[in-house]
Amino acid sequence: VEASPNKAFLPTFLKGIVPMVVLFCSAVIFGLIFESTDFVLLMSALLLLVWVILAVFSYKAKGINIREDRLTVATGILSRRFIIVPFSKVQMLTVKSGPVCKHLGLRSGVVSVLSSQINQNNKIGYFAPEQFKKIEEKIQQYESIDWSI
Repeated sequence: VEASPNKAFLPTFLKGIVPMVVLFCSAVIFGLIFESTDFVLLMSALLLLVWVILAVFSYKAKGINIREDRLTVATGILSRRFIIVPFSKVQMLTVKSGPVCKHLGLRSGVVSVLSSQINQNNKIGYFAPEQFKKIEEKIQQYESIDWSI
């Protein structure tokens, strides 16, 4: 499985900024209420450390492998998860890119799988647009096969 490129760490890191700001503000308010600046500093340092560790694990856990007939998507921070799906079962590929990703030349996406299971939409991490183009071409190639023969 091909791992996320190095520059994919930044958008992964920035994705958690809103919850971190909320937690930091909560720690500050708690520290002001109980008049404990040591608590605020300790909690802020702890939150920052946890945020960085989770961002690194999330970045390292993402991966894709594009084969002739199937796509493998690797995810999972605490437990590694591999989704192996034949291109015949891929219903849709959604590709998105925010301002940071555009600047870094990255895209993220979701693969929708034809399945009766609960997890039909599988997130793909941050990769180069060429990777998503390959997936799109494989989906189109597989759709163009005449199965009535």
